[in-house]
Amino acid sequence: MSEANGDTNEVAVELAQAIGQLRRTLRRSQRELYTDGVFSSPEYELLRYVYDHPNVRVGVMANALSIAPNTASTLIKRLMKLGILNRATSDNDRRVGTLCLTPYGEETISTLRDHRLSLLVRGLDDINLDAKAAIISAIPALLELIKTIQDFEGSPSCPFE
Repeated sequence: MSEANGDTNEVAVELAQAIGQLRRTLRRSQRELYTDGVFSSPEYELLRYVYDHPNVRVGVMANALSIAPNTASTLIKRLMKLGILNRATSDNDRRVGTLCLTPYGEETISTLRDHRLSLLVRGLDDINLDAKAAIISAIPALLELIKTIQDFEGSPSCPFE
């Protein structure tokens, strides 16, 4: 592990690897819950955003998640086909679409969120106290890092976990 005052590039690589591995581990855990397959990270993030922002306009969601309109369209079509997401269009302008979760979609996201949180709680309870304390004390620093990156990228606030 790199020292806090060590090579910043090395620390950045290790941090990216650790975060990526944690996200993949949590995403793979979905397999035991759903036989339809595991949601990709962009699909899960889209669903979480819509869960937190019901009836959001497609363009607002795509902008908030920094995804291209054609990518958003592909994700939306797949999630609609699975019966998880609804897209409604305005009577005045068919180009304007809003998104909301179906009841099945709300249940799915709630179940996935609860499952992920349960895994994190179990993991935190099972690691040694020093490691747990280090993770707890790192949270404010991680949030500061996120804010800093968002500020110099000009990106929107992170809408998902």
